Amino acid sequence: MAQNAIYYAAVAGDIRGTYLCWRDGRRDERQLAATYSGQFFDLCKRLRRRGVASFPTHETVLINDDSFEIRSRPHHTAFTGVWFHLAQLRNAWRLWLDVWRSGASDVIVMDGVTSFYLLAPLAISGRKVFLSIHTVLWRKNEKQNSRKRLLDRFNGWFFRNYCAGCLVASPTIESQLRSLSHDKIPIKMFNPLYRHEDFERFNPPTIGAKPFRILYIGRIEADKGIWDLLTAAKNLIANGYSVRVDFCGDGSELKRLTERIVSSDLESAAFTHGHLNRPELSNYLEQAQVIVVPTRSSFPEGLNQVVIEAVLAKRPVITSNVCPALQLVASAALEAESDNAASYERCIQQLIEDPKFASELVAAGSTVRDQFFDVSLAWTEQAFRLMQC
Repeated sequence: MAQNAIYYAAVAGDIRGTYLCWRDGRRDERQLAATYSGQFFDLCKRLRRRGVASFPTHETVLINDDSFEIRSRPHHTAFTGVWFHLAQLRNAWRLWLDVWRSGASDVIVMDGVTSFYLLAPLAISGRKVFLSIHTVLWRKNEKQNSRKRLLDRFNGWFFRNYCAGCLVASPTIESQLRSLSHDKIPIKMFNPLYRHEDFERFNPPTIGAKPFRILYIGRIEADKGIWDLLTAAKNLIANGYSVRVDFCGDGSELKRLTERIVSSDLESAAFTHGHLNRPELSNYLEQAQVIVVPTRSSFPEGLNQVVIEAVLAKRPVITSNVCPALQLVASAALEAESDNAASYERCIQQLIEDPKFASELVAAGSTVRDQFFDVSLAWTEQAFRLMQC
């Protein structure tokens, strides 16, 4: 039993690896932003409380020392229909048992672990249940069916009656949450946290250099907009523009994308690179003249950190209002129409033809960058404040 412990349920990531880095005073080098699990360890240290953290994995993991316990949960399996809801109940049951065994008095659960309303038994048993929500609760302009409306009612019931507070990653999520909760719970918004030194190497791009280099970073999936970007690049080339697009990331459509590039005779202008480590990715970021984040409206987007990292690296970024991150960097971004390859094509063309405008976007980034280096706006500080409410 870990009396007065804080339990943290993550939805993904290698928390074991992050903890070993944190314990040894080393940074987890696998991503640019500070990991949320690492910030949870910072929170426990600040509160002088023991931490218990769990994450889904196929492996059996257990680390138990004087300050923290790191343990594995069974890996999630994707289901649809009634099987999805049964899987959510199964995930909730496993979480209930794990929390009860830990003896934790406060519980922080990331969205995606299980349906929110299924966390009510933890609150009824006397624990404070906090949520860390990183993804929109519903897609922009989504037409909700009766099943989704019923789920929202259940979640609203949980928010109003049993949720001790929420951490949210964007203004969009905050607005949706206030609607469901009838503004009855404390909410704190957090920003991803970065280090100045990681971006000191970047100078503004030379917009007039040819070919004009376009960079995509993310999952290689249809609903992430890869086909819209490829179509935009193909049309730009057909219209006489010299462009190159680099796709960095893994996904189920990677092989098909590579094949489509060949069949479209774009081998000299479009390239796939798979998953890259941080130094390699930084090199592509430095070479890029624009970053494009073309997520489609069919995808419930979270706070896409690529949008923010593009601005921190002094690169123009093109995305749509499907990405909540746009709200945080609007003055330094070019907004395209979602699900519209022609709109992305026009935005890229505008940057190519108007280098002065592209430079103004980069300069505008100076007004928004500092918030992402500010520890007082990051997850640890906001979680600390929320738990004092």
